[in-house]
Amino acid sequence: MIKKVLGLLSLGIMLHSAASAQIFTIDADTVTETTTGTDPDLSDRNSAGTVDLHTFITNTSDDARPMYWKRVSDSTSHPDGWELLGVCDNIMCREPRAPWYYGAVQKSFELDPNNIPATGLLEARVAAPIAAPDGVGIFKLEVWMTDLVDSTDVLQSDTVTFIVIKEASSISKIAMNDQRVGLFPNPASDQVQVYTDRGLHIRKVAVLNMLGREIVAVPVAQDKELTNINLKSLAAGMYMVHLTDADGNLVTSRKMVKN
Repeated sequence: MIKKVLGLLSLGIMLHSAASAQIFTIDADTVTETTTGTDPDLSDRNSAGTVDLHTFITNTSDDARPMYWKRVSDSTSHPDGWELLGVCDNIMCREPRAPWYYGAVQKSFELDPNNIPATGLLEARVAAPIAAPDGVGIFKLEVWMTDLVDSTDVLQSDTVTFIVIKEASSISKIAMNDQRVGLFPNPASDQVQVYTDRGLHIRKVAVLNMLGREIVAVPVAQDKELTNINLKSLAAGMYMVHLTDADGNLVTSRKMVKN
């Protein structure tokens, strides 16, 4: 009886190993790019600048197989005003607002290990307009390959994550080690004290989450150099602190960690 059970267990392990065998690889399943903003804005889709992030899929099986993919992130994964303007592969670049944009399955390029190409492109084109909030945008695509006879039998799947970090170009005008701006303490717990030299003419200090949404905003009186910000209502994590002048222009930005 014990031998029979062990035999069944061994068979199950063998079947599981066969079912989970790797049939494709991804050059990089997470791709990150930093930008100061794309230009122009989204009003003209044909000329809108994008941040282009790409990776490559390689068929490691013995048979030619198509790649399937779908979008699995939505508008809550990036700041307002940003957009995924297209996804490109070996066949075409798909435009926004088509069915793929809302998660429809796409049957993409066929990868043949015996002929070129055995490796295929997967590229995301992201618009993060200069006028839109700074922050982090996360765009995810699920990719998979199936059995050659039964396309509903998924043999392997994975997720490719494209990350865009947008930081204002004004940050470079005031170096990160510039003593005219400081956050104390950082990391912070219940509150953070923001020091801004009066010569910078700062009129507002705002705390934004990494999706670029303003969480806390505190006005700064003229010639005031120290501003206290209450952080008790914030969840632990990373935030951006934006310092703006009387005209609403972003003067500089700092990263802050909330414990």
